[in-house]
Amino acid sequence: MPFSVAATSNGPSAVAATAQRIVTPRPRSPKPKPPCPVSRRCLHRTAMPTFQLGFEHPDRLLQQTPMLTYASKRVTSRGPVGQPDIVENPGLRLDLVLREGVTFFGREVDLKFEARNLTGRKREEFQQSAANRVEINTYDVGRSFSFSFSASAKF
Repeated sequence: MPFSVAATSNGPSAVAATAQRIVTPRPRSPKPKPPCPVSRRCLHRTAMPTFQLGFEHPDRLLQQTPMLTYASKRVTSRGPVGQPDIVENPGLRLDLVLREGVTFFGREVDLKFEARNLTGRKREEFQQSAANRVEINTYDVGRSFSFSFSASAKF
């Protein structure tokens, strides 16, 4: 917020300052934008169901968990006046986590394998009007695979 400051001096140790707020008028938009899909006043709701199914062995550490996640299109930012909103399209994603406890050289070891984004879905964020589409923040996330193991020792 812009301010103008004026300082005056009436002697070697007396200083007085005054502040005045400068107000600049903003141009009015031709018409207000309708409510966006992110606001609470709209009819469209963003769907984000997650399906997770876990399998576990009752006697030892053995877990398998596939996770299926879907999110529908949603507005991430309002576009400037006269331009469309910026939309994100997360789509469908499949992740898999496997975990197993094994004995290795007489010690209990925890093995874990994770596979993320198995559907290969990329990140999409864009503006679109009629036949034109402008990519704002779109990139290939890629699939990721990780393997880890952990062991504990008692002294």
